Amino acid sequence: MNIIGHEHIIEYFDEALRNNKMSHAYLFQGPEGVGKSAVVEWLVKKIIGDSPENSSIIDILRISLKEDKKEISIDEIRDLRRFLHKTSSRLKFKIAILEDVELLSSTASNAVLKILEEPPGNSLLLLTANKSYLVPDTVKSRCQQIFFHPVPTDVIEKAIKEYIGHKDSPLIARMSLNLPGVALRLAEDSDFLKARSDEARDFLESLSGTLLDRMEYIHTRFPKGESPVNNAKRAFSLLKIWKQVVRDLILMKVGVSDTIVYTDLIDSMKNNRADMLSLVDFQRSLMESEEALKKNAGPRLVLENLIIGI
Repeated sequence: MNIIGHEHIIEYFDEALRNNKMSHAYLFQGPEGVGKSAVVEWLVKKIIGDSPENSSIIDILRISLKEDKKEISIDEIRDLRRFLHKTSSRLKFKIAILEDVELLSSTASNAVLKILEEPPGNSLLLLTANKSYLVPDTVKSRCQQIFFHPVPTDVIEKAIKEYIGHKDSPLIARMSLNLPGVALRLAEDSDFLKARSDEARDFLESLSGTLLDRMEYIHTRFPKGESPVNNAKRAFSLLKIWKQVVRDLILMKVGVSDTIVYTDLIDSMKNNRADMLSLVDFQRSLMESEEALKKNAGPRLVLENLIIGI
């Protein structure tokens, strides 16, 4: 698996493994798509190595949020505890990967804390969190914390060009929001790339429409019967695209077009009548809406209130 960026983290674990100084638990923190899972997979393969004997004596358990659930339940953490404490003449080492730690139920979180306080021998816990501000400090303090930061656009562009040879690597790098996982998906999934471009175009068109047009635009993004978790993910995704479009509009207003993301929309942006002050105010409202979503406000209501204020 190719890892884009995060060289200092790779070097850190290389040295820890080389000197046999691995901690019992690590918490990987950073936004979704930044590369946490890629590094986890690399680390596990590094520990297992190429020897068939190693793969037969190392057991691995992975726990993540189930698609139809809002949180990780206590039952799943009980499975984790049983896994870590089971004995076998064959197994010498156990690796547990616990994703989406911020989505643990309160009882599950307490159970994880107890495991971290009394870690079983010959085991390694790898925890990941997209929203570290939701992870209890008690859990954080009992893990070695590894922080993932957005990767520079030029690093992503170079990697996409080298690994995949995509002709649109500059566009993909700009659209990725400095998240390698998003960039790889854009490069490998033409439908996903087109969907994001279409979403940006639809949003830009809605800005020039009536309030009724804008409300209809919002309603079509949140179909009835969709789970709250998926609605929240959808809202965060929309806000990211909207922020890029508004940023592009601001850059157009000040005559700096060389870093615009959606270059195919430049003509439409030139026709947008919003003034600079309105765009800056809207950009601020976008960030406030993102904070409201982080506090579990209703996704559709947040976006409706935002779009009404344009």
